[in-house]
Amino acid sequence: MIAIRGMMALVEFDDQGTVTGIWRFGSEKYGSDLAAGVEVSPRTWHTVIALEPGCVLLEVKAGPFDPNQPKDLAAWAPEESSALAQGYLQGLVELTGELNGTETGAA
Repeated sequence: MIAIRGMMALVEFDDQGTVTGIWRFGSEKYGSDLAAGVEVSPRTWHTVIALEPGCVLLEVKAGPFDPNQPKDLAAWAPEESSALAQGYLQGLVELTGELNGTETGAA
């Protein structure tokens, strides 16, 4: 479960990196029909994008937490802080803006 302050989008992917769903969520400030959080199925490729400055995200996962375990990063995603990452992120942000409602794709 993810709790938030601000306006954000959750993007889910299949194993090849194709976007399978986008959900916008946020606080009641952005509308009463907007979800306050999103539940992500285990072992689902996903990312969360802040759609405005000052967003706060709380992600709760099953434990125990092991700080020595690296994040499980998808082979098809550009490396964080790489030259490709900024363009990739911009493309995902543009996809979130194309939504007519608060969700698209399969959950």
